Formats: sequence, structure tokens, C-alpha cells
Amino acid sequence: MIFKTIDKLRPHFMSLREIDDNVSLDMKFPLKWKYDYQNESIKIMVQDKNEKINLVSFVTPATPEGYELVFAAVEKIIQFNLELEEKEKLFQEKISELKGLFASESLKTLQDIKFINTADADEETPEITDNTIKLEKNEKTGNAGQEDNSGS
Repeated sequence: MIFKTIDKLRPHFMSLREIDDNVSLDMKFPLKWKYDYQNESIKIMVQDKNEKINLVSFVTPATPEGYELVFAAVEKIIQFNLELEEKEKLFQEKISELKGLFASESLKTLQDIKFINTADADEETPEITDNTIKLEKNEKTGNAGQEDNSGS
């Protein structure tokens, strides 16, 4: 059980220690990662820092609940930061796509481009054309981001 729990935290897991009546879960996080966690039961301390990583300790009382709490908190922090990294990567890809579009299309075509989030659209949404980039919620993932080229 503990192996599976720690394995979820790899490659960021450093160590798990008990100090007095506390448990310390020590993690290696990239410098740009955010690790703020709002919980009075968990104390977060940066133990060491170099040009690549922060060694961060998450300390809480050494109880069954404390162990569960600290592991769940760190797992959420990892998931949050991995999602941020994916969003940044996707953002950079979309910037490249837009740069290509701006390089290949006429000024008139580019001026007519509209971004519409259909989840927020109301009855007065302009007609969707070939120059409309429509953001719809993806039924499978719940994410927005489909382009409409139907011209309807």
C-alpha cells in the first residue's frame, strides 16, 4: 500500500520521515512549480534550493489522518502543476498556429476572425462563419477548444 502511494509521487518523491510526533514528506519540485496548499494542519518548508529544484517538506502530525492528508495534498500539488505545464505547452502550440495563420491570411480575413465561447454565448451571438473560431465544450473531456470550419 505505501509503495503504491509513494509511486504516485515519483519522480518528485525524496523521502518520508518521522520527526518527533510529526511526519515529513520531502519532495523535489522544479523551481517554477507552485506548492502553496491551504491547510492549517500542514506546514510547508523549503529545505534546500539549487538552480533546478526546490526540496520542500510537508509536515503534519504523525497520525493515520496526517499521513493521508499530506499524501493527498502533495498528490494534488503534483496534478495541479502537471496540468499547468500542459496548459502552457498547449498555449505555446496555439500561439504558433496563430502565427502561421497571421502569416498566411490577408489582413481582411484576419480582421474578421471572431472567438466565441459557446458556453457563454447568448442569443445575440454573431453568425458563425469560416472566420469564426468556436470554442465548444468537448463532450468527452469537458474541455473547450474546437474550431468550426463548417461555415454554417
